[in-house]
Amino acid sequence: MARPSKRNEIAMQSLPLFLENGFKGTSIDMVVAACRVSKPTVYRHFPDKNALLVAALEYWRDAQPDLDWSTVAAGALWTQLEAQLVTPEAVRLLALCIGEGLRFPDAQRVLFKHVEHAWRAPLEQWAKRQGLDVESFAREFDQRLLHQLMTPAVEQ
Repeated sequence: MARPSKRNEIAMQSLPLFLENGFKGTSIDMVVAACRVSKPTVYRHFPDKNALLVAALEYWRDAQPDLDWSTVAAGALWTQLEAQLVTPEAVRLLALCIGEGLRFPDAQRVLFKHVEHAWRAPLEQWAKRQGLDVESFAREFDQRLLHQLMTPAVEQ
């Protein structure tokens, strides 16, 4: 397997820092230390922290598996969604974008567009194909996602 580019490597390794410390709490110096690169190297690839978070979210988004909606059974819908799409990492990213999104609107748009493309729109299309009430499924999706966002993570 090919080694990721330096840009992708920095983006990939910075994501856990953003998830752990938030946008404001993650410094470029922390990224430099985690990635074992120089500060000029980070700034060569990213003009600012917003651009770095955009790249990290794009890298994360591109690495997410697609859910094959043709195989989703009605009885297992929510279990499959939670296992494949609404992962703890995805929920943490949403929480970060909701909580601090005004600091990084470009990155927030990347994540919210991904949620719409990967979760909401396919769910609504699936419900429509099943002859189910699309609005009810969209509301339930919102409620389940909100529940995930509002439930504190249990320390392992």
